Amino acid sequence: MKEELKRREYCKTTSLTMSLIAFVVCLVCFAFFLFWSPSRELTKEDVRIVLKEDCNKWVYVWSGESGKLEETNETLKAGTSLKGIAKEGRWTWIVEDENGNRFGVPQLAVEGETEELRAMNPDFRYVYRADSLNGFSLERIRKEAGDYLMADVSTRSYYFPQIVLAKGEGRTKGVLLTVDEQGLVVRTERTSELKYNLYTSAPFFYYIISWNLVTNFQPFTVDADNQPLHHKSLSSKFGSWFKGIFSSIFWFLMRMVLFLLILGGLTLIVYGAASLLFVALGRMPGVKNSFIAKLEYVYMIPWMYILLLSCLYLFNSLWIILLPGGLLLLIWMCAAVEKLSIRDARCPSCAVLNKLNVVEITYLTGVDVEPIWGTSWIKNTIIDVEKARRREHQLVEIDTECAVCHHHTHEDRKADTTGDWKSIEEFACPQCGQHTLKATSKVKESNVKRHEYTTRKKGKIKEKGFDFVEWETRYESKDKVSTHEYWTGSITYHQEVNCGHCDYHYEIDHTEKVDDSPTKTSTVEEVRKWKRVDN
Repeated sequence: MKEELKRREYCKTTSLTMSLIAFVVCLVCFAFFLFWSPSRELTKEDVRIVLKEDCNKWVYVWSGESGKLEETNETLKAGTSLKGIAKEGRWTWIVEDENGNRFGVPQLAVEGETEELRAMNPDFRYVYRADSLNGFSLERIRKEAGDYLMADVSTRSYYFPQIVLAKGEGRTKGVLLTVDEQGLVVRTERTSELKYNLYTSAPFFYYIISWNLVTNFQPFTVDADNQPLHHKSLSSKFGSWFKGIFSSIFWFLMRMVLFLLILGGLTLIVYGAASLLFVALGRMPGVKNSFIAKLEYVYMIPWMYILLLSCLYLFNSLWIILLPGGLLLLIWMCAAVEKLSIRDARCPSCAVLNKLNVVEITYLTGVDVEPIWGTSWIKNTIIDVEKARRREHQLVEIDTECAVCHHHTHEDRKADTTGDWKSIEEFACPQCGQHTLKATSKVKESNVKRHEYTTRKKGKIKEKGFDFVEWETRYESKDKVSTHEYWTGSITYHQEVNCGHCDYHYEIDHTEKVDDSPTKTSTVEEVRKWKRVDN
């Protein structure tokens, strides 16, 4: 009997040492997640760009409907040396002159290689819950939201395409800021129209995204996509299009996986950051399990809501596809937190932690031979069964006792395990051991129905010669008409196994759902006659 005893201590990982380590790790990750901000510079090196031909400056303008780069009349001479800042769009480099002005020049007018330059990530967003940034300092904005893309020193105007102003009914991306001599913003111009999503009407949405909790998961810059300036053949264009489809599918799946990893990882970090509190409460004998449970949910549910909205906004273009997966993940993690809860390791009587000893014994209470169900779908049909499987009946007894107050609980759990389907001749009778088992299967209930439909494959219309009676040309086509059938419904079998040597008897009812795939039963050729109709 001692060999059958399986002793273990509940929730060893919830010991004080392990809980303290997990708490410290999660707290560090939590602080890192909340307060760490990476450098958001467009360029870290002094990359010099020399113009090989005369060109005009390009600046960002807001026309009232949309913002765009527009060519000015100010000409730059060939040989002018400028500091490279970033790439904008497909054909423009953003550069800076000796006065600090930032503007665009055509890529075709640039001499030499500019591989060191990167482009501002068009998906990067830093959100302010405000109608304007008036009163903010330029340095603060650059530190929080990242560097500006363009600047006009003479008017003290700076363009930030990554800044989102979110307040009220909608949000806009991109601002043109004008500052005073002290560097404080005195004028804020939005450079795009208001945008809306269905999920942005969720309570406190603009408060949550303005915290920018997951902004650091977005790179501030991306590789500049330098493409050769030559004509592509039709075959190469088709190949690029075909390759682009698979690339889009791959990156779509990768973004879905990344969304779930970020959401799940942050949820665990948030829970782990408060785990020591739950452990400490669990070590207090006077604290009830129901109180700890309520406290866990009061803490976790708001955080799950915050993280879900933050991650949906991080992947805003896919939010309607990612929302169901995010909700299912959080529901599953709620169940996982319930299983990992400190409450499972407490004695229900004295509430002492990690003092529950569990003895689990599994008894084999019986063995039966179960026949396979039949193959007929007609009611009251009895057939002999040729296959069966061994079914073992088990009783699991679980005794839990507290080592401190000796509070004892007992639980019985029944379970069945089955083997593989084999020929019934291979099974011995569980009662007498003889190979004399016979099995039958009777259709007890059946509502299975047969369905039929036809499909037509149209033949080519052919000319069959001139009909002198009708005085017109005859036309015919030979169509192939195929008949298909399938079965739907449910059927209940009453299965019995009897031994021919002793009185062993086993019976069971089994219900099977029938959803048969369509099969082709016949194909005939049908001749159709046609008459020509001229307009």
